[in-house]
Amino acid sequence: MNAGYEYFRGIDFNTNAERIAAQAREQLLREVCETGKTALILDPEHLSLTMHESVGHPTELDRVLGYEESCAGRSFATTEKARQVQIRFPIVNFVADNTLEGGLASCGYDDEGVECRKWHMVKDGVLNGYGVNRELAHS
Repeated sequence: MNAGYEYFRGIDFNTNAERIAAQAREQLLREVCETGKTALILDPEHLSLTMHESVGHPTELDRVLGYEESCAGRSFATTEKARQVQIRFPIVNFVADNTLEGGLASCGYDDEGVECRKWHMVKDGVLNGYGVNRELAHS
């Protein structure tokens, strides 16, 4: 949530504390899963995090160009693959959207005065774009 302290003042922590503690205990005491292929079902909140980590970070141009290599590793979404190589199934589309109200990266305008917008990171399974700033846009 893109908000300040007022957001936390509106959360009823007392009502949710028991549920959160129970979920934490469940995770800590769970049996270890067997290795091998299996079906995985993610709730929407976790799925968005998974998409962010597996597509969002690898399509940040500073990571693609190796500027974060020592801290966060390299990216599979290298520049020679842009708009040319199928990296996902053709039905897969990922849209970066910093116009969503309350979104973490939503702010109306970025630090450089550019109006926020939506764009395809992956379109029809093909790497379509990167998250960039003006310092790296020429790359």
